[in-house]
Amino acid sequence: MPPSNPDDHSPASALPMVGSPGVRPMSLIGLERESREQQIRFRGAPEGQAAPATLLEGVLEGIPDAFYAVDEHLRLTHANRHACLLWGKPREELIGRSLADALPEGATSEAWIFHEAALRSREPLQVEVQSAGRWLWFTIHPLAGGGLTVCCRDVTQSKEAETALRESEERLRKVTDRLPVLIAYVDAEHRYRFNNKAYETWLGCSPESIQGAHLRDVLGWMRYEAIKPFVQAALAGQPVGYEAWVELPDGKRYVKTEYIPERNADGEVDGFYVLISDITGYWHSQNALAQSEARLRLALDAGRMAIWELDAASDTIGVNPELNRLLGIPSDISLTSEEIRSRYYPGERGRLQEAAVGALARGERYVESELQIVGYDGTPRWLLLRAELQDIRNGQPMRMLGVALDITERKKNEEHQRLLLNELNHRVKNTLSTVQSIASQSLRNAASAAEARSAIEGRLLALSRAHDVLTREHWDGASLQEVVQQGIAPFQSQGHGRFDIQGEDMRLPPRVALSVAMALQELGTNAVKYGALSTEGGRIAIRWTLTGTGGGKGLELVWQETGGPPVAEPTRKGFGTRLIERSLAQELHGDVSIAFMPAGLICSIRATLPLVGQAPPATPVM
Repeated sequence: MPPSNPDDHSPASALPMVGSPGVRPMSLIGLERESREQQIRFRGAPEGQAAPATLLEGVLEGIPDAFYAVDEHLRLTHANRHACLLWGKPREELIGRSLADALPEGATSEAWIFHEAALRSREPLQVEVQSAGRWLWFTIHPLAGGGLTVCCRDVTQSKEAETALRESEERLRKVTDRLPVLIAYVDAEHRYRFNNKAYETWLGCSPESIQGAHLRDVLGWMRYEAIKPFVQAALAGQPVGYEAWVELPDGKRYVKTEYIPERNADGEVDGFYVLISDITGYWHSQNALAQSEARLRLALDAGRMAIWELDAASDTIGVNPELNRLLGIPSDISLTSEEIRSRYYPGERGRLQEAAVGALARGERYVESELQIVGYDGTPRWLLLRAELQDIRNGQPMRMLGVALDITERKKNEEHQRLLLNELNHRVKNTLSTVQSIASQSLRNAASAAEARSAIEGRLLALSRAHDVLTREHWDGASLQEVVQQGIAPFQSQGHGRFDIQGEDMRLPPRVALSVAMALQELGTNAVKYGALSTEGGRIAIRWTLTGTGGGKGLELVWQETGGPPVAEPTRKGFGTRLIERSLAQELHGDVSIAFMPAGLICSIRATLPLVGQAPPATPVM
C-alpha cells in the first residue's frame, strides 16, 4: 500500500528522492560524482580548516527517513542517523554486520525476504511491511556494482490514521444502514457518491449499484425534473427541503426530503447531503388530528361552546376564539383576563370560587356553575361553566380546564316560561271570575232562561275566540287587528260588511287583548239588539290610534255607530254596560266612556299600557 503522501517517494523505477521539497532528485551515482567534485574543490582549502563531509553524506544525514546501503551479501555498508534511530543501535554496531542483525525479526522477517528478492531480481521494489508493531515503507533500488540502496519510512501514524478513518467510516456506514431513512451524498455533477442500505429497501437497488450513477438514471426523468430546482438550490449553497407523496415499489409514501450543502475549505459547494424520511404515519396522524379538531370545532360551534383554562399561579384565563363568539366580541379582538372578569355581574366571581371550593370539599374534581355576564353589546348573557379541577395544592386548584356553554336562550326561555305560568295563573283566576260574573249577571238581567243562555253563550264564545288568538301567539300577545276581526265575526251576518275598521296594527298584551275582545262582544250584541245593526242602513266605525311616546304610550280605540234608530240613554244600565265601563277600565288601568248620542252610540277607550315587543330598558354595562 503506498504512503498517504505519494509525492514523498519516487516511482518504482527511480531511486528515492532525498532532501527537502524542491531538491532535484538524483541517483546515488550522481551524488557520488558530485561529492568527488566537492572534495577536489576543497583540497585547496587553507591549512587548519577541515574539509567538509561529502555532499552525499550531508544529504543522507539530513533526510527525515532511514537510509542505508547493503552489499551483495546484505551486509550494511552505510546507515544514516535515522536508520540508527529506527533500529535503536549505534552506527558502529551496524556497519559491516548483516541486515538480519538489525531487523527485529532477523532473516525470517518480511523485510529480509523483500531485500533478497530485490537483490535477485535486480528490479526496484516498493513494499509496505509490518515489523515489531510498526508499519514501514521500503523503497529498494539495486546498485549497478551489486548491493542495494534502501530508503525506509515509518508510516505507522499515517497507517493508524487510515485504519481509524476506515473503521470510523465502517461504523458510520453501519449506523446509517440501520437508520430507517435514506441518507446519501450527491456531488456537483448530480451523481451519487454515498448511499446507505435503505436505498435497497426503498428503491430495490443496492447502494453499490447507485454509487456514481446520475440522479436522473436512478430516479427517472420525470422525478428528476421535479426535484431539479431543489438540487440546484442546494448546490448554490441553500439548505432546502420539501414534502411530497412518492411512488415506491411497495406503494405510495409521504416523505420529507432535506438537502444540506457541503462546503470545502474555500467555501465552495462540492455537493450536498440527502436525508429522506418516511413520514406517512405522521401525515396520517396529523390528518386525523386535523379532522378531529375540525369535528371538535364544529361541535363547539353547534353547541355554542368555548374552551377555557384558568392558571391560578399567574391568575390568567386562557381562551380560544369561540369565547369571543359567545361574548359577542369581534374575532380580531383579544381580551385580557381582567377585561373578561370586568364583564361578570357583581358577585359572580366569588360565587364561582365558592362552587370550586365546595366541589373539593365534597371530594369532587369537577364543578359546574352558571355565570351571568354582560356581552360586548351591553346585553346580558348567561354561560354554563363545566370544569375539571387540576393540580390541587393545599385544598386549592392550581389549574382549571373546562368549557363554557351559551345558555342565554335557555335562560330567556325559562324566564318566558315563568312569566307565562304567572300570566296563566293570573289569567285563569281572572277568566274564572269573568265566567262567574258573566253567568251571574246574565242570569240576573235576563227576562227568560233562553235569553240568559244566549247571553252566556255569546259572551263565553267571545272569550274563547280571544283565547284562541292568544294561544296561537303562545300567550305572548295578540294582534289588535286580529282581535277586532275575531270580535266582530259573529255580527258580520247581521252587518253584511257594514263595519269600517281603521288603524295601524299593533300587538297587545294578553290581558288587554281579552278585555278588548269582551268589550267588542258586548258592543256588538247591543248594536244587534238596539243599535246600528238592528236596521238596514246602520254602520259601525272602529278606529284606533297609538298615542304618547317612550314608556307612556297609550291606546285610544273608538266604537261609533251611525244610521241606526235614535238613541236615548237608558234609565237602567245593563250588565254589558257595566262590564265595559268598570271591568274594562280596571283591566286597562285607563278610562272608558259610553255616550248615548241621538245619532248613535259612541264608546271611547283610552289606556296607557306597555305594548308587547317593546324592549325593557337596557342593562348598564358593568
